[in-house]
Amino acid sequence: MTVPWRTETVVALCRLMLDSRDWTALPVLADALEEAGCDDAALVAACRDPSPSPVFAERAVNLAYSEETAEAVRWLEDFAGRLGQTCENWGEGWEETRSAMEAYRLAHGTLEGFDWQAHRAVERWTPITYADVIQAGHGFVDHGDYFVQIGSEEARDLLYDDEVRRTFWRHWCLVTGRNVSLEEDDIGSAPFSCSC
Repeated sequence: MTVPWRTETVVALCRLMLDSRDWTALPVLADALEEAGCDDAALVAACRDPSPSPVFAERAVNLAYSEETAEAVRWLEDFAGRLGQTCENWGEGWEETRSAMEAYRLAHGTLEGFDWQAHRAVERWTPITYADVIQAGHGFVDHGDYFVQIGSEEARDLLYDDEVRRTFWRHWCLVTGRNVSLEEDDIGSAPFSCSC
């Protein structure tokens, strides 16, 4: 599907920024989108952000550039939402909490209903975002780091589905402009890990 506001000017500006990874032309892109009749106020606002993070500048440009890149952004956003939450600070006593989690899972077959409040080692849960999954890919490619997600069985099943991982990498490469050549063994183990 081609949207009428994806004009030659819009596409050329996006291509320039995607090739250079220089996002300073975002305000010019906002003007071009408006002139072309773009009614996506959130996209135009993202292009007008005076100091966007590189991840969100890249996101805005990919949304404007093509249906293929916009679909990749939407898939990655949905993927992040389906992962749920992650813990930012394990704090003291993580080993005791992990043991309690294992005992609960063995007794109940799931972590749903586990009393997280009783275990102070887990201090802060936050929703996993688009930026998190983009950074997880960079962290794995650059340093071999894993993004650890803890939570639902649905997230665990999602994280260990090789087809989902292949789709993640295809979309991640498309929006970041990085070409990643991973061996089949790497696809099955990267960049996410679940201790749920």
